[in-house]
Amino acid sequence: MPYPGSMDPFGWGDFDRESTNESDGMHFWGSDNGDGTTTWYDDQGNCDSISRTPSDDDRW
Repeated sequence: MPYPGSMDPFGWGDFDRESTNESDGMHFWGSDNGDGTTTWYDDQGNCDSISRTPSDDDRW
């Protein structure tokens, strides 16, 4: 889900999104890449995946 305002959980700069999986409760931070993709990081700062950037209207 898009998150308004500044998010900088790792001191790397702002993240554009955050999401929590309903199935397992895992939390992720997303950084939009400007090319239609988003890179997702777990709470330890590990790159988890790169996916299509969700629409701001998408329900997580």
